[in-house]
Amino acid sequence: MGADRSIIAFRHLLREQLARALDQEEMACPHTPDALVEIVTSLSRYQEEGTALFPLVFLCDDVASLLAAVGGGEPLPLGSGSRDADTVRRALKQCAPLASDSWSIYFERTSDDDGLRFGLFRTDQFVLVETPMEILRATADRQLHAIGVAQLGDSIVEVRGASGLTRYVYLSGARSDAPPRTLLLHGLLSTIVRDVPEPLVADTWTFYRRVFIDAMRTGHGSLVAVSPSGAALCSTFADGQILEAPIDVAGSIARYHETRTEESRARVQAYARLLAGMMGVDGITLVRTDGAIIGYNVFIAHPHEASARRSLLGGARRRTYERLAALVGHELAAAFYRSQDGHMECAS
Repeated sequence: MGADRSIIAFRHLLREQLARALDQEEMACPHTPDALVEIVTSLSRYQEEGTALFPLVFLCDDVASLLAAVGGGEPLPLGSGSRDADTVRRALKQCAPLASDSWSIYFERTSDDDGLRFGLFRTDQFVLVETPMEILRATADRQLHAIGVAQLGDSIVEVRGASGLTRYVYLSGARSDAPPRTLLLHGLLSTIVRDVPEPLVADTWTFYRRVFIDAMRTGHGSLVAVSPSGAALCSTFADGQILEAPIDVAGSIARYHETRTEESRARVQAYARLLAGMMGVDGITLVRTDGAIIGYNVFIAHPHEASARRSLLGGARRRTYERLAALVGHELAAAFYRSQDGHMECAS
């Protein structure tokens, strides 16, 4: 009797699901699913020369309509080909190293054949401006015929349609029990803006969301603790850089709206970069429920540990988070944890 051999392929299952998504967006065709599968699988862990890249990619029927919808401009055509995996791979090779900061990738289906045009388009990277993907998430336009694809975490990809379609694709052993980061951040962001004046809530939310999402793309773990506005600093913090004058993020946003000067805009952007840098340093980053940044590189003393810094630097980030989470509702308003391998948790 011959050996029982079979091949179990995930790709055809993914193709089937993405073909259904395209049909829902009224973008069905025999070849586009192959191109979309390649976009999704490539973006799940995209690298060039060993460097991880996180491009935003959009598939559409009309690039001018896409740019009008997501706040983009200056399309830069870079090539074309058939609607297949080879074209996608070539396009990503050419475009992905350039698709950072102000640039995203587009694929435009040609109407007269089974082709794809591809290139880049520019968006405003100001921290108070929504990203093209975030704008698409809030869109419900069945006539736009566009799909956005973004990596949310290691081997986790979001597929978002202009009609409101949402698919989260988990590949290569990604933990399917973990909520998407956009959902996980909701509780943290809600707490950070809890005491922000109402006219500034939306922009302060956008400020922190954009910084946090960018920070999650690094290989560095992070801890964030949120202190109630007006309360004494948590007594558990044993060491670290507590700012003499907290950085008033909401106040800087208010000044920008009042003056609309380049200087006030640059200050808000600089605070975003500063916060991102703080989150890349070992220890806990501290913010308040009025949106202020109050400290970084902060440590807590663990029982039976002679040094607060050594206890965290020695690989105890998870234990530190558990101690912070236990204080939520008492001395803290929220605590957030991201491990070096990308696992995240939030208590709020």
